[in-house]
Amino acid sequence: MEMVVFLAAATIVLTGALGVICAKNPVHSALMMVMTLFGIAVLFVAQEANFLAAVQVIVYTGAIL
Repeated sequence: MEMVVFLAAATIVLTGALGVICAKNPVHSALMMVMTLFGIAVLFVAQEANFLAAVQVIVYTGAIL
């Protein structure tokens, strides 16, 4: 099960990162960045680093974007 969660989150992160680079619309690029940051938060949760996942969502996704 851990491998499935990792592969799904890694796919989301890589897709979002490529979307940030390739998107022509700045709004789409920002939404892809949100997708990337949430994927990273999922990876933190998978490693049982819940505080880092919460900080990732609240600080980076919430405040910066």
